[in-house]
Amino acid sequence: AASVIPGSQVVSRGSQGRPATVADSQDELVWESFTPAQLAAHRRAGRAVFLDFTADWCVACKVNERLVLRSQAVQARLRELGVVTMKADWTSYDPVITQALAEFGRHSIPFYVVYGRDPNSPPIPLSEVLSTGRVLSALDKIR
Repeated sequence: AASVIPGSQVVSRGSQGRPATVADSQDELVWESFTPAQLAAHRRAGRAVFLDFTADWCVACKVNERLVLRSQAVQARLRELGVVTMKADWTSYDPVITQALAEFGRHSIPFYVVYGRDPNSPPIPLSEVLSTGRVLSALDKIR
């Protein structure tokens, strides 16, 4: 049995094959769709990235999203630091996302990764169960 949580996501395609963006009616942040190439481009450009591996069927993902990622404190810090927010939507078990998870030794979601501005710095993986404090602490490491 699946649970439905209000505030479903809307996915829109950018023109000319650009990556889709994911937005939510209650979410002020714009979430880019994950592609390895786009992540690499942000890293090369020295942009910090928060990567959210999620799926529509993932109840734990929706709980983390609603309680932590949409919190005013987390959203304010992401905006303050100019962090690019990306979603790796694994709803249909995309093989590219499966490979990206495997690179972290993961085979399940939710999973979150914070990349600092220095492209040579190691990414900061976060636990499956998020808290506002854990996310803010990881973001403080990339200031």
